[in-house]
Parts: sequence; C-alpha cells; structure tokens
Amino acid sequence: ELLRWHARFCHLSGKQLKHLLTSGLISGVDPLDIPFEDPICDECPSGKMTQKSFPKNRGHPATEILQRIHSDVSGPFPLSVGGHKSYCVEFIDEFS
Repeated sequence: ELLRWHARFCHLSGKQLKHLLTSGLISGVDPLDIPFEDPICDECPSGKMTQKSFPKNRGHPATEILQRIHSDVSGPFPLSVGGHKSYCVEFIDEFS
C-alpha cells in the first residue's frame, strides 16, 4: 500500500507521505493502516545517483584542422510530408 502511494506522489519520502495523509489533504485513506518508514523502490536509488563531473583539464587542445572532431545527433524530428522522421548530425572541428 505504501509503495503505491509513494509512486503516485512522485516518490515522496515516508515523512512527507505521512504529513499529506494525516493532515487531511488526501481523503479516503486511513493513515493508521500505512507504515511510514521510507519505502524502498527500484527507481529511488537510481534517481538519487550522482555522476562525477568531467575533468576541467581535457588533455591537449587540438593544434591543427581535423585533429579532433566533436559530433552530436539530434532527433527524431517529424517531417511535414508522409510522417517520416529526420535526424540532425552536427560535426564541429575543435581547432577551427
């Protein structure tokens, strides 16, 4: 029961769920039937994970044209004809 309410309210903590249920903001639920320890669901730990930032020093800068190329792909973008999808590929030369 607690996991269902936890998911319905965007993964609120047990303390926050208790506040909502005991303050009368939600009707039709008996707060005494729900234990308020923090629920453990599969999504919460992965959503709170952090990634180390990229190093400030990225090595040696490019010293000539075409030595280092950066690329990115965007899309899909809907086309106005036939419902086909299109993508955008971008290449950037670091030196120039």
